[in-house]
Amino acid sequence: IIVSKDNNVYSNYQNDGILYSKNYDIILCFPPRAHKTEFSIPSSVNSININAFSYCIFLKTIRIPPTITSIPSGTFQMCSSLESIIIPE
Repeated sequence: IIVSKDNNVYSNYQNDGILYSKNYDIILCFPPRAHKTEFSIPSSVNSININAFSYCIFLKTIRIPPTITSIPSGTFQMCSSLESIIIPE
């Protein structure tokens, strides 16, 4: 996913291909075909869009920062390789 710097609604953090809200507080979509096996959600994020990680078949580990207080149902739907979701206490 590529987002223009001039876009007033969406952005991607350090051109990582992941779709965020403009101010990086919501993760909207992790590309299902991204060949990333690990991902740490940036601490600026405080909300995950429903189905944001659906069908990410290569993702094995995800780290969720303490800024995330809830995870919507279906967020990791069909993530067949997902082994570990690391959530701080």
